[in-house]
Amino acid sequence: MNKVDLLRKRIEDMRQTKVEDDEGKTTTIREIARKAKKALKVENAAMALVTTVLAMRQKWNETAGPRVKAFKVKYPHVKTLQDMKDLIASMSEREFCKKVLNLNIKKTPFWRYVMLRNLIKAFTVYRTEKGFNDDWEAIQDWAKKVDIKNLEDDIIGRIEGVGPATLQNLRLICGIDTVKPDVHVKEALKEIGLGNEIEVVELLSELTGYSSVDLDQIFWYWIKADHKKMKSLKRNLRSSKNKTKLV
Repeated sequence: MNKVDLLRKRIEDMRQTKVEDDEGKTTTIREIARKAKKALKVENAAMALVTTVLAMRQKWNETAGPRVKAFKVKYPHVKTLQDMKDLIASMSEREFCKKVLNLNIKKTPFWRYVMLRNLIKAFTVYRTEKGFNDDWEAIQDWAKKVDIKNLEDDIIGRIEGVGPATLQNLRLICGIDTVKPDVHVKEALKEIGLGNEIEVVELLSELTGYSSVDLDQIFWYWIKADHKKMKSLKRNLRSSKNKTKLV
C-alpha cells in the first residue's frame, strides 16, 4: 500500500469513528463533519464578518455559535457593510457589544469591536478599489485571490489581530475550499504523519479526493472526540484507583 492509500485509509478510519452528537445520539465523524460543513457558509457580508469576530478564540458550539445565531435572528435586515456601519453608528461601543454581539465587556476599546470595524473599513476600500457594487461579491473575490504566503501585504491580513487562522476561517465562511490551521487540524496531521497545515491539507485533498473543507471538519471533530475519550479513560482510571484504596 503506497503513502496516498495509507493516508486515505487513515482519514477514512477517522470519518467512520463513532461518537455521540450534541443530543447524545450515536453517529460518526463523517456525519457530523458533513453537517458542520453545510453550516459553515453564510450568504452576506454582515454575517461573514460578525461570524469571524465572534468565532475567534471561542468554542463554537458552546459560545460563538449561539451568539452568531442570535445575531442572525435579531438582525435579519443587516446584510451589507453599510448596514453594519449604520448599526454601529446607532449606539455606543458598549451597547453594541451587549445588544448585537451578546458580549459583556469590562472596558473599551474592546478588541472584537475594533476588529469588526477594521474589517468593515478594509472591505469597503477593497470593494471600491476593485469596482464592485456588491459587498458580498467583493469579499468572495478577496477570498479567492488572497495570497496566504504574503499576508503582510494583504488588506485583511495586515489588520492587527488577524492571523492565518482567522483569515482562513473567513475564507471558509465565504465558501472557499480550504482549511483553518487551528490546533485540532495540527494534531490530526501529526497523527497521520504530517506536520504542516494549509498547504499540506490542500495537498491531501488533491491526493485523496476529499475536499479541503471536508478534511478541515473531519480532523476537527475527530480530535475533539479523541480528547473526550482520553478524558473518560482518565476518569475511569482515577475511579479504579480510588476503589482499590478502599479495598
